[in-house]
Amino acid sequence: MRGSLIMEAVRWAFPCARWAPGRDDWSLCARCVQPEEKQRIAQFMFNRDAKAAMAGRLLIRKLIAEKLQIPWDKIVLDRSAKGKPFLVSGIPPHIPNFSFNVSHQGDFAVLAAESELQVGVDIMKTDRPGTDLAIWLHNAALVKALVSLG
Repeated sequence: MRGSLIMEAVRWAFPCARWAPGRDDWSLCARCVQPEEKQRIAQFMFNRDAKAAMAGRLLIRKLIAEKLQIPWDKIVLDRSAKGKPFLVSGIPPHIPNFSFNVSHQGDFAVLAAESELQVGVDIMKTDRPGTDLAIWLHNAALVKALVSLG
């Protein structure tokens, strides 16, 4: 079944500011990430930053579980020397260039993933009128097209 998967580009955004996990929910989230991820998240000074970081890690795990069909408890992540997360093993041979990245700031955590291109994502809160996360997400196809031009 894994060999028949075709992965489309993924662009997800999660509204962290609206997420208000209770103690039980937070405990469940903490059990879904690796111990070193949990420790890193616990070091945030502000609760909103810890929530956003947790949301980002859960987005990564949801992506891998859904798109690569790797069970949550089998997902092992690490970070590159520059801090970019990557999947340690389990990348299917038909998606050898699987790439993903997350970013969080302000009210959102965002994730971008590609099966054939290296991907990076960054989010920045701005107060400029006319700026909207949805515009960025919908323009991802335009960015991909421009990159392919060379």
